[in-house]
Amino acid sequence: MTAQHHEARILVRDEDMVQWLAFDNPDRRNALTYGMVEDALGAVRDFGSDGNSRVLVIAGGGDRAFVSGADISELERRSESADALRRYVAMTTELVDEIRGLAKPTIAMIGGYCFGAGVGLAAACDLRYASDDAVLSIPAAKLGVAYEMSFAEAVVEVVGPSATKEMLFTGRRYDAPEIAHMGFANRIHPRATLLREVTETANEIARNAPLSVRAAKRTVAYLLSGRDERDRLECEALIATCENSADFAEGRAAFAAKRQPVFKGA
Repeated sequence: MTAQHHEARILVRDEDMVQWLAFDNPDRRNALTYGMVEDALGAVRDFGSDGNSRVLVIAGGGDRAFVSGADISELERRSESADALRRYVAMTTELVDEIRGLAKPTIAMIGGYCFGAGVGLAAACDLRYASDDAVLSIPAAKLGVAYEMSFAEAVVEVVGPSATKEMLFTGRRYDAPEIAHMGFANRIHPRATLLREVTETANEIARNAPLSVRAAKRTVAYLLSGRDERDRLECEALIATCENSADFAEGRAAFAAKRQPVFKGA
């Protein structure tokens, strides 16, 4: 029987206030094609402007991988054109930057292999939850290529410069306990419960006050940056917006009435 070929694509679905984006190329462990990156970039931008979705969860299709890097076979077909390769790299970098720049929270659900560009995409997210069979690797030095600066910056922000250098210099593979030890994953969950745990966390965040979550995300970004005066003023404005919001009044009322608050993001 001939094996059925699975078309490389992204899948987007909304579940209440949580949007899920899956890189779906299971035949190649969710390696990224040009079309997948292009479609994902559009989906992330749409999420950023969507007033209904409050949390984005990024995952991989199937049960073998999150993202295993670039689809090398496609790159080889496109290698006749240096411009095509440059466009692929530029668009993948743009995707990482777009995820990092979102005002709303993002979660990477890492099941199985997370290699190369997959590490950069996961690092670009605010939170990372991995399965107990997850494997992390940046094999750039074994392939003779270099990691893009946006990708490296995202990883440095998560695990620090020393661990990032080890990953880049050696190209070695890290198992789930090592991923947790270096601080790349917020938590490691058994494969069987990973989806449930991530869903519960995403929904918990989505139920909280959006203005508070946005202010917290922006404040942490400011504290990790060069602390520009303009950025500080932006953080202070976001904090003041929370203090004067209808959601703050709702939070106090719900606490007094011992009920769950219903936040509107205003």
